[in-house]
Amino acid sequence: MTNLEKYIVSLKADKKSLNTIVAYSKDIQQMLDFVQKDETEIEYMDLVNWKESISDMSSSSVARKIVSVRHYLEFLVDIDILEKNPAKKLKAPKINVKEKDYITKEEVLDMISNGKNKRDKAIIATYLSTGLRVSELIDLQLEDLENEKLVVKVKGDKDRIIFINE
Repeated sequence: MTNLEKYIVSLKADKKSLNTIVAYSKDIQQMLDFVQKDETEIEYMDLVNWKESISDMSSSSVARKIVSVRHYLEFLVDIDILEKNPAKKLKAPKINVKEKDYITKEEVLDMISNGKNKRDKAIIATYLSTGLRVSELIDLQLEDLENEKLVVKVKGDKDRIIFINE
């Protein structure tokens, strides 16, 4: 079993989401492919060079990749493969928060009225009025509705209560 496979097992044991596991695995493999060294030979400057190679990505993508690699190398310290984590001082960029575009009440009403049937209109209205992620909306079940609130499983396998307006 490779070190990366061991790390994936540890992520599953920590109940990380499948999306997190897939993203972290890709990030770590990308770094390993770039560095082209055994994990025990990776140095801080190898990681700086890798970071520079991904600098054209968004700040949030670069930050996630750095966190992925930092956690992976810390895992290797924990299981006594590495003596110290070469990524410990690798800094993630400040994440640039993009200003959100909002739609007007008229646009919302127009979208709802363009639904083909009551079901489509209900989906559009629920999506626009609750702030659910698309994946959360897709997973909604009638049983999730309790009185005038929805209990939704969200990212991190947590429950979130969403109150439904008229």
